[in-house]
Amino acid sequence: MKKFWITLFIALFSASLAGERVRGFLLDGISLFSHRGEKTLGWWGGQPFQQQEAGSISLIGKRLDGFASVLVAAAGGDQNIERGYRAITDDDVYVGRVGQVSRHASQIVLASRPGERMVGWVPVLSTPLELEGWGSGLFHALVPASFPLEVGDEVWYDARLDAFVGTITAIGETKNAEGGELKEILVRHELNPFMLSSVRIHP
Repeated sequence: MKKFWITLFIALFSASLAGERVRGFLLDGISLFSHRGEKTLGWWGGQPFQQQEAGSISLIGKRLDGFASVLVAAAGGDQNIERGYRAITDDDVYVGRVGQVSRHASQIVLASRPGERMVGWVPVLSTPLELEGWGSGLFHALVPASFPLEVGDEVWYDARLDAFVGTITAIGETKNAEGGELKEILVRHELNPFMLSSVRIHP
């Protein structure tokens, strides 16, 4: 009987320690959502703190709307993650940049968030392309009218072609602008953040 009570005490103590650790992760993640007055929209279940593949980091929270568009990953400063690092899916699709970092969690800003800017790479022209996030999984860009771009052309993160961004989905009319004629293009981000459960984070 004495052995039973000792075993029960050890089990309860271990559960208490595990609960504190999980609570620490959640508080870290919530603090990232609460940065600058943002509100958390909730957490979803599964096994949020277990890496799903080698190098993959589970997502423990999401806020996806027309203005915020952020994810929270279960790794932070204690895992040597820093602001500005890039997040990529396990299928090598570019997700976005690390915005805020706490000890145990990282806030990832989606690349297509309104106002976000990045430089992509268009292999068909071997040229960079300045993209601006428009929300709802879209990027906007202005290019010289002479660029022979077509709907369906691919856009990558850079010339290494190791992180795919998306494809050109629409090309607008040519407009006169200072320095020459420009045409507007829209790029569809090849990412479904609602279905995303893990990312890889790199410098």
